[in-house]
Amino acid sequence: MITEKLAINRKVLRALMDRMYEERWPMGIDMGLPFRTENGDTMCDITVYYADDFPLGEKISEIINQVFNLNE
Repeated sequence: MITEKLAINRKVLRALMDRMYEERWPMGIDMGLPFRTENGDTMCDITVYYADDFPLGEKISEIINQVFNLNE
């Protein structure tokens, strides 16, 4: 099990949690309090626990691309 601490955009976090529950990913998330950055974005500190072989970085990249309509 791997543990990471991240600061993540709140919209991305919601989409991440939706997919995590829908697809039953082998991970868990502990959320801190949301905060606003100087450019007005709402972010949240999180601690993520996931299986050693789970490609979390790839999944987060996919979700960021979907949330912000970015092309790969």
